[in-house]
Amino acid sequence: MFTKNKKIWKFLLLFIAAAIIPVFMVSIRSNAAVTLQTGDYVKFGMYDGDPILWRVVNVDGNGPLILSDRILCLKAFDAAGSYYN
Repeated sequence: MFTKNKKIWKFLLLFIAAAIIPVFMVSIRSNAAVTLQTGDYVKFGMYDGDPILWRVVNVDGNGPLILSDRILCLKAFDAAGSYYN
């Protein structure tokens, strides 16, 4: 009985360790500064499982202004009520 419990505890410990280890993994990224210019395209982020392509439309003292290359989400206006008289 004792060896069976010991095996169960070892299995649980390995399972918990395998579940926690990916949480602590850190990706290594470069600290190099990226200079963006008007007209550049940048791909980052995901929406609905697809990567988002962004276009730099202006760069000023506040940083770059970017707009998505495509419409990300379409929310139709609901004019069913009489609130717009």
